Amino acid sequence: MKISIVCGSQRNGQSQNVMNYLKQICLDNGIEEVNGIDLYHRNIKTWDESVWKLGKNWDANWNQTSEELKSSEGCIFISPEYGGMVPPILKNFFLLCSQNELAHKPGLLVGVSSTRNGAYPIMELRMSSFKNNKICYMPDHLIFRDVEKFLAAPKSEEFIYMDERSHYTIKMLKAYVQAFKEIRNKEEVFLPKYKFGM
Repeated sequence: MKISIVCGSQRNGQSQNVMNYLKQICLDNGIEEVNGIDLYHRNIKTWDESVWKLGKNWDANWNQTSEELKSSEGCIFISPEYGGMVPPILKNFFLLCSQNELAHKPGLLVGVSSTRNGAYPIMELRMSSFKNNKICYMPDHLIFRDVEKFLAAPKSEEFIYMDERSHYTIKMLKAYVQAFKEIRNKEEVFLPKYKFGM
């Protein structure tokens, strides 16, 4: 089983630490391969219409990311909260994704906040990031609030709760990955006539 973790932060910060934390939880729960995709370091071009004409010649960094996603069976998306919104670098990522990378694969949304917030990016991604790439978000999500304190206090009540919750949610992601394999094996779900959402 291969999972990709997409970190949508526009800087080096706590979101990368959360990515590493979740990567270890995935490995601890028997996920054989966990691929980290840190968008800050990928330096993927900003979407424009030339991507449709140039295809593979558009951006080598995106090509690498696309291939990694195609070979993944599920994804975790980490979004810090920038002014109550999803960072532009992560929105750009979803603009570039087609059903070739994400269609009919389970996705787990993860919010990160340095305060007690973090819910708005989850709502925004659930509302607007799935239409053409056809990612299927799990009902559960995770929000790491007061993230600096959380990661610095592994014996705190908050850490213990979130650690248990994270293990539970990753186990659920594994179950979704197994179930969605059957869906992707049905040829009718990939009819070219209906490759875009309504």
